[in-house]
Amino acid sequence: MVFRIPDGFNDALGSPLLCAGITVYAPLKRYYKPNFSCAVIGIGGLGHLAVQYASKLGMTVTAFTTSKNREQEIKRLGASNLSSSINVESLKTEQGKYDIVINTLYIEDEEVFKSHQRLTAPTGTYIQVGAPPSKVNFKLDHAYIILNQIRVAGSLIGNYDETQEMLEFSAQNNVYPIVETFEFEDFPKAFDRMEKAQAKFRCVVNVGKWAQANGLWK
Repeated sequence: MVFRIPDGFNDALGSPLLCAGITVYAPLKRYYKPNFSCAVIGIGGLGHLAVQYASKLGMTVTAFTTSKNREQEIKRLGASNLSSSINVESLKTEQGKYDIVINTLYIEDEEVFKSHQRLTAPTGTYIQVGAPPSKVNFKLDHAYIILNQIRVAGSLIGNYDETQEMLEFSAQNNVYPIVETFEFEDFPKAFDRMEKAQAKFRCVVNVGKWAQANGLWK
């Protein structure tokens, strides 16, 4: 599949958008309306992009995270407020407030996970993009969802048109991931940081420079 790279697009930062970026952009764009309130749960590789997209789409964003020490950084991405993603009592105070909830996490604690779903306002949309381990079936809070007419959605990347639109939107609105960059020779270091969940927030390896040096660039 081939996409047109928009003018002004930052190639060095942009590659993760073709996975993490479209994974959160596509469902947000499908279900949002301007001035909606949006909860983004988990401010990692997916979540820090979801905050940016939701904010640039015109929504008021609350970031649910355990990283309260990064408040200023997360607010610079576009969040208006921060709240705990794991404290059940704190989550209860936010119940039913958000037109859209996008959850980039899967939490094994059933009460916490159901509390995430209960953030969704009546007739709102709950979007799950964080996947559990392959043999785990997560449980929906069926009573809350049915009684409040909640739409439940999932998303795994997007179609061609959505991806092209996402690239254009990102270039126009300066939405890019925070990345750590590595030369091709340092690929093992990048892989190690990814395996240990130490990357902030994505690792990008410069394959192009190596390809040019080795006569593989056309």
